[in-house]
Amino acid sequence: MLAALLFMKRMSEAVGIERQAHDAVMEELDDADFTLPANTVVFAMEGPFFFGAAARLESALEVIHGHTEILVLRLEKVPFIDATGLQSLWDLLDNCKRHKTRLILCGARPNVFEKLRRAGLVGQVGKLNVVDRIQQIATDMIKK
Repeated sequence: MLAALLFMKRMSEAVGIERQAHDAVMEELDDADFTLPANTVVFAMEGPFFFGAAARLESALEVIHGHTEILVLRLEKVPFIDATGLQSLWDLLDNCKRHKTRLILCGARPNVFEKLRRAGLVGQVGKLNVVDRIQQIATDMIKK
């Protein structure tokens, strides 16, 4: 029993959820011309997205609603997602809809994307709001 509890604790701590400043994204991409639309907030996740991570995501994103028009959730470093992680994304989508915030999922690995698709999240978020690279956001926003 103790081993299971320690495993759960370690797994919940293995996930990083970090708000990324626009300058940090520009530096990471090595693109001084890269710009995001106004009132856009970017969060990056790193590590497996399951039980413990769901609560951390919710608390990290609590403060942004009402001040944000676009929320970008970068998933490049998420190796897998379970049902709890999927439910957390459904809850996030519901919150975004309630606050009229556009949710964009960015960079999901093929296995994670497939789970998002099978769960119906891709359809609900909208295909235009699921992108491979963050650079597509600025390009797609110009087109709209």
